[in-house]
Amino acid sequence: MIVDDDFSFRKLACMIFEQHGVQTLGVEDGEAALELISLEKPDLILLDIMLPGIDGYGVLKKLKQDPGARHIPVVICSTTLRGPSQVQKAMGLGAVDTIRKPIAPSQLYQRINDVLGGL
Repeated sequence: MIVDDDFSFRKLACMIFEQHGVQTLGVEDGEAALELISLEKPDLILLDIMLPGIDGYGVLKKLKQDPGARHIPVVICSTTLRGPSQVQKAMGLGAVDTIRKPIAPSQLYQRINDVLGGL
């Protein structure tokens, strides 16, 4: 699942994974993401920090408190990851990795592939 308010990034990320046969869902805000996660149980969540409504940190915190969703790996992917404090905050809340945007499509695919142990 791709959770990002930037339509262009969401579309590009979905396209990258779909080209490799991976089914994707795209969502633009935190509240919609939480609703869809409870229904779909994705294998991984690529989560932006800056979102309308509930921000990415809030979404991550709620996911890790939910027994039905806490096992889902979350990768934070954001332009706001500018220093160690933001990375530490994301990892401290339960993210399995962080990616700073912009990122090349091939690198994005490789990083997510590494997290999932091969797509």
